[in-house]
Amino acid sequence: MRSLLVIAGILLQFLVLGWMAVEREWIVAHGQTVWLATEPVDPRDLFRGDYVALNYTIANLPASVLTPELKAFLDVRRQRQEKRAQGWGKTEMVIYAALKLADNGVADVASVGLVPPATGLYVKGRVRPYVSANAYYLSNTRYGIESYFVQQGKGRGLERRAPEDTPAGVQVPLEMEVALGDNGSAVLKGYRWSPLGMRLEVKPVAVAVAAVATGTAETAVAAGDAKPAVAAPGRPKQIRLSLYNTSEAPFGVVLPADLRSLHIDTMTWAEGGQTTVRATAAMPDWTPTESDVIVLQPHASREVVIDPCQSQWFVRVGEKAEPRPIGSVKDGGYQQYRLVYSPPSPERCKDLPQAVPIWHGRLASRMFSDWELQPETSPAR
Repeated sequence: MRSLLVIAGILLQFLVLGWMAVEREWIVAHGQTVWLATEPVDPRDLFRGDYVALNYTIANLPASVLTPELKAFLDVRRQRQEKRAQGWGKTEMVIYAALKLADNGVADVASVGLVPPATGLYVKGRVRPYVSANAYYLSNTRYGIESYFVQQGKGRGLERRAPEDTPAGVQVPLEMEVALGDNGSAVLKGYRWSPLGMRLEVKPVAVAVAAVATGTAETAVAAGDAKPAVAAPGRPKQIRLSLYNTSEAPFGVVLPADLRSLHIDTMTWAEGGQTTVRATAAMPDWTPTESDVIVLQPHASREVVIDPCQSQWFVRVGEKAEPRPIGSVKDGGYQQYRLVYSPPSPERCKDLPQAVPIWHGRLASRMFSDWELQPETSPAR
């Protein structure tokens, strides 16, 4: 009898594994396909061969996409665990992320709830939630598609975060092709590189030596000046952002003189954190002109320089606080940001007399911090 139970248990395991394999193949063959933006982080598993560990942009879910029902559930769960003196956020929960397609065909999260949405595409995930009295944030959400296996020796190429021959420092989003089942299960099918890459550098503001000597370093920012220059003391460093065309075809990017196609996202975890003056919600869709469009030839780039001391890049610490430049407060070293390129919609650009298509989508830079932007304490020698 015992032998029969052992055999039955083994057969049941094989049946479960077989069913999982059949389900995955069915999803690949019949499921609807979407693209998800991601970055590779860890290239190798010595026990299973080469793979790329993936960190999706939809892994971190801010409060703005959480449904009221999910927020209420998190509040009750937090209160119960506080009464029992248990660690908050140690138990996984299942969530369902409704997806929407961006203008470049890549999916983003529209809303996140405890039950599948009634209509539309969605993906099922698991997360250990974090929530405080005034802030909600779901980070490191897992969708079961975080490992992509590749041919032996090929994982290192994906680890570079850019196609071959891309200039050093340029990060290019890796977009994963994902098939979705009717129950929100996801299966990886392949990948592609985004045609647009980005490089962000933080540099001291250079001023002419004569300006430092006369005390006018605050305003005498050198741009292409042939005169000797030094770092401007007491002034937050500037941000140099480059957009790079990784493809073999030209396309346009929208970069007006006031750089309104760029904004800063604050990566806030604690309640009462910082908000940007030029935030996503504060930038309504607008209609560009022909002069706002820059044509990027294949493997060409365009650089812009951002001065954090200009008011459109200021942040507020709390609703009643005065706006201040990022990088101007020494105790703000743990606040992190991303610079985001987000052009107007195709509908707003349809009347532009351009000979090449305009790239539409959302592209975020690497994270940088207040500490990284801290001003030089004295002129560089």
